[in-house]
Amino acid sequence: MSIRDTNLDLYLNELQNIFPEINLTSVSSLYSSAEARSGHIILSNVSEAFKQKLNLKKNTTLIHYTSIAAMLSIIKEEYFRLYNCFNLNDPREVEFANNKYSMGFTEDEIMEIKQNYFVGSFCEYDTKLQNDDFNQWRLYGNNGNGAAMVFEIENIEERWENFFIGKICYDESNEIVDRFKKFIMFHKEFNEKHELFENTPEILSAIALHFKDEIWKVENEFRLFTSCPFDKYTFENKFLGNQNSFLSSKVEHTINRNGDFVSYIPLPLNKEREMKNLQMRGLNEEHAKYFFSSIPHLNLKEIILGYNVSWAIFHNIGRLLDFNIKKERLGRINLKFSSLKKKFK
Repeated sequence: MSIRDTNLDLYLNELQNIFPEINLTSVSSLYSSAEARSGHIILSNVSEAFKQKLNLKKNTTLIHYTSIAAMLSIIKEEYFRLYNCFNLNDPREVEFANNKYSMGFTEDEIMEIKQNYFVGSFCEYDTKLQNDDFNQWRLYGNNGNGAAMVFEIENIEERWENFFIGKICYDESNEIVDRFKKFIMFHKEFNEKHELFENTPEILSAIALHFKDEIWKVENEFRLFTSCPFDKYTFENKFLGNQNSFLSSKVEHTINRNGDFVSYIPLPLNKEREMKNLQMRGLNEEHAKYFFSSIPHLNLKEIILGYNVSWAIFHNIGRLLDFNIKKERLGRINLKFSSLKKKFK
């Protein structure tokens, strides 16, 4: 057995002690020698490992606070946009975890992560408790004049490819955070000693996107994200072995109000339409179902209007929703006011 293979076995044994669900997909040597010490590694089931550690249940519900205009745009387009990290509020995404835990990312690697990872931000929501949050309304719900969209994750128990979900860790300690920290330390020390990998396994990038400074703790963020690398000059997608096949043509680019480029992935909300789109691309029904099952299915259950929204606006939005529901043959969406409205009479 070669030196590299021996070290690889040691590495994978410890990795699976920390994350039992993760497997080795492939290892490629950068050199022709059988005793090569460095190479590239691709790990599989990383999404599954994250989900299982979070103990998420079927029909988990999340809430997303936004403006009324953005909410209506999502309804009309029937897509929820996951934006890359250049469009997030925290300018130190990735840098915080990199500096705090000495993860070893270079500046170029940090920029690549920010470019190629696409994030949707939510909070946990209990439909029975109706626990919409005053701080979220002020920060992201247009100071109570906006809307909140309640989504149910229908296929949390199915196998996703290259999609991650989890609560943000605000410099705190719990079983999941400690497991993340343990792997960061192990990977760093092992690779410094054995020079096993030239690349950074994707799991480290995913872990970095789970940490933020405690000054952001009021956000109480629950994050859904994926990676889809693309060339920043041509905008063309890079087709990598560990990329979700469904996303191979999904990255979109536009310009925001500041004139800056913005990249996003449209996550489909209309399952029937998306299945038809896949079949129009030449996939048979069985293959279309397989591709579509590899991504999270967000089912829009409720729209909550902010505590400062008037009854007249509520009525107009209700009419517009009824029109779009009938037009697109969508399921019924419940419309209501925030539970906080009674405090602002």
